[in-house]
Amino acid sequence: MKKQVAVSFEDSHIRVVFASQDKGKTTIPRTALLKEEEFDAFLEANKLPNLSVVYPFRNFYSDVVSVPPVKKSYLKAIIEAEIRKRFPDLNQFSFYYSVLADKSSEEKKLTEVFFFAVDNREIDPVLQRFERHGKTVKFIYPDMVAVSHFIQSQDDVAGKNVLGFYASEKEKVLLLIKNGQLRFIRVTPSTGKKIQDTDIDNINMTTSYCRQSLRLNPEQLVVLNVSTGAEATSGRTVIPVIRIDHPVDLAIPEETYRDNMAPLAAILFSDRLKNDSLLPQKYRVLYIQRFAVAYAILFFLLFSLIGLSYLTMNLTEVLSQKEKINRLRKDLSGTETIISAYDINSTSLQMIIPLIQFINDVRSGSDMQKTLTSFDFLPMDGIDIQSVQLNNKKDVLQLQLSGKIESKNYSDMHSTLQKLLNSINKGAGMVILSRNMELKNGHFQIEAEAKMTQ
Repeated sequence: MKKQVAVSFEDSHIRVVFASQDKGKTTIPRTALLKEEEFDAFLEANKLPNLSVVYPFRNFYSDVVSVPPVKKSYLKAIIEAEIRKRFPDLNQFSFYYSVLADKSSEEKKLTEVFFFAVDNREIDPVLQRFERHGKTVKFIYPDMVAVSHFIQSQDDVAGKNVLGFYASEKEKVLLLIKNGQLRFIRVTPSTGKKIQDTDIDNINMTTSYCRQSLRLNPEQLVVLNVSTGAEATSGRTVIPVIRIDHPVDLAIPEETYRDNMAPLAAILFSDRLKNDSLLPQKYRVLYIQRFAVAYAILFFLLFSLIGLSYLTMNLTEVLSQKEKINRLRKDLSGTETIISAYDINSTSLQMIIPLIQFINDVRSGSDMQKTLTSFDFLPMDGIDIQSVQLNNKKDVLQLQLSGKIESKNYSDMHSTLQKLLNSINKGAGMVILSRNMELKNGHFQIEAEAKMTQ
């Protein structure tokens, strides 16, 4: 069962309707009529779930605009830009819009849109009053827009042009509805809820304006919250008068129904009115953040409870594991003697490592001497050895031999060099890596290496 509360500000008092909805049926358990000075105490003392507010915004901006056909995602931005263009003094505002179904506009390849905008400076004080008492307003509607849905929902006015009439103590509201869609709003000052002569004149003048300026011909006057509307206006208006009947499935007295039409509209037509809310964007974001935080806290508490339950169920196992850990600690304490002995032996081993390294070097050195003995062919006739470089790298002996060949011609020079290379190749494990000789002066350089074995 879904519970809802609607609050409507009307003249010098405030009406509150509590409702419950179950399987499409709406029941009204109670209503309240409060004075302005009683309302803050009421907010402090009562819980108000799924709260909607209906407010009589009278400084509003509404019109019908024609725009080219665009995607739905772009339409809102276009309408907002059009409002700013038409009303440059309107800075921060909230609005709703509805796309009008009109065959003539479709033929012109245009989209007609009705918009209703209100300055946020008028909306903020209303919402802040609820905020001070910790109450979250889900939707806020203009009263005239909310009650218009009583007319829009009537099957007998579908497809017609009708003029709605909604009364309060200080003013009367006229609503032009075509094909079940709001097109035009006019507010006129008045005294008292009853229909007076000035109201009749305003109704007739508004009818003429709709015919002449808007090119729309109202066929009926639909009276909303005035119980004697049809009788009082009979023959005095230029169009016939009908009255909205009390819904048969709404079990409340007729007088209660007429007096509470604005808050009842917010409850009975909540699904249709969602797009008509004027809740500013900053409040929408704020309420989403609150909602997210509330659910995050709920999930945190839920997981904490699950974790606590898990720990409780496994407490015996935890204690058993703790006992095993304590036994292991006692066993590990006996390994300290072994670790100490290892440290002593490791220190002694470190002391003899240089000796081991020295022995290995000596063994490798003997192999180096063996390799060097293979150079007993030096010196050679006709060859002046100027430098010999040796480099002992682990298991490889690198040799670089530089000198000059004394020769009378190129043939002798080449023969002498070849003889030197053959002698080097005969050495134990020797491999010539590169050779280089300058024919101009006989200078040469030979690089070779020999693999040493242990």
